[in-house]
Amino acid sequence: MSLLLRCALLVLVLLTQVAAGQAAVTTAMPTTPGHHKLHFSQKVGATVVDIPCLVYLPVGYDKSTDTWPMLCFLHGAGEGGNDLGGVFVHGPAPLLENNAKIKAAYPFIGIYPQCNGRRWDDAVQMQATMQVLDELQAKLRIDKDRCYCTGLSMGGKGTWVAALASPERWAAIAPISAVEVEPAVAAEKLKDVAVWIIAGAQDGGFTEGSKKMYEALAGNGCNAQLSVIPNEGHGVWGRYYPDPSFYLWFLQYRRPSAKERADRAALRDLIPPAAGVVAKAAKPLGPITAVSIDAAKLRKGGLRGSYFTGTNLDKLAFERFDAKIDIADRSFPFPDKRQEDLSVRWAGFISIDAPGVYTFSTAADDGQRLWIGDVPLIDDWNAHGVMEVSGQVELGKGFYPIRIEYFQGGGGGQVTASWSGPNKPKQVLSGDVLFATPWAGMK
Repeated sequence: MSLLLRCALLVLVLLTQVAAGQAAVTTAMPTTPGHHKLHFSQKVGATVVDIPCLVYLPVGYDKSTDTWPMLCFLHGAGEGGNDLGGVFVHGPAPLLENNAKIKAAYPFIGIYPQCNGRRWDDAVQMQATMQVLDELQAKLRIDKDRCYCTGLSMGGKGTWVAALASPERWAAIAPISAVEVEPAVAAEKLKDVAVWIIAGAQDGGFTEGSKKMYEALAGNGCNAQLSVIPNEGHGVWGRYYPDPSFYLWFLQYRRPSAKERADRAALRDLIPPAAGVVAKAAKPLGPITAVSIDAAKLRKGGLRGSYFTGTNLDKLAFERFDAKIDIADRSFPFPDKRQEDLSVRWAGFISIDAPGVYTFSTAADDGQRLWIGDVPLIDDWNAHGVMEVSGQVELGKGFYPIRIEYFQGGGGGQVTASWSGPNKPKQVLSGDVLFATPWAGMK
């Protein structure tokens, strides 16, 4: 075959690929570990979309024939362009460039596309991006049952859009600082996708949008969890992308088989609408009798907090006096920085100054229990995303024993206890109403 004829056939093949909407890659597929800058030209209808894409191959990729999990990261609105520089501003790429220990342990094939003059919620951009993912999944050794997606701000919204565009592709997603995207549709389409929604508590519509998405998904039996971080705004992603446990969360999940999806669907059909989002006692318990105690012998202003390694409250690590029960996501005070596989028990007394019906609530990710006296008001000892559970009890004036227990398995973890009563609006359980029995070593 002449050189001219071979060139003509090559051009014909490339034109056929573009016409079919397939990726035309301007550089060869990488085979060695590290970051690689690629450029794709995608045809969506009559529109040609240029998509720069950073690809990361993990350490050891070139020394085995194994398949690897894939993590797709979608950047925010300020990081678009055509030189891939913006992809190194936030997310996994700068972490892998600057942290040798993370790089050595990072098990994902990273795919980090870049918007060039468009947005992730642009239907043409998303379709072109899906075509790039198809091409890379076909040519790299990606485990198709362990494909994950995360993004921040515009990319957080893009994570929702990508999940809805191709729900069968993903095992788990983690949108951060995102607005809502078709909550009712997501609740149906993402029943077999694990979802971790992350937002700052002071992020306006992004906070509210994240809550709406969680309520829709959890209310429809989806595997969804929500982490809302107190005193954080839009840049809450700075807590998560540098944290190895964030990436470990994804590896819990695989895309279910057809049989597994059918089994899950059969069980979901038995769950009442909105079960598991907010649970409340049907009617107040009690009345409970106050205990006789010498308040002068107690320490006022908090409870005894006993912190344990493991989730079974049996391996005491340390104790401290806690003025309130309000621990933000992954902010547990362990000296060794432990943020998973832990449990806590708070115990002491609560002073009631007016008789009436009181509501006690805990909002936790994961398990939570609360007793007033010997009466269990809250009993939710299960792993899940943030869930608020409440119980009501009739109390008279006086002192009552109170005990709160909590465990954190993995991923996001937070707990807040609150209460309300006669002429007392809902507030965090704290302050002068709490008392602890002194113990040896108490500070």
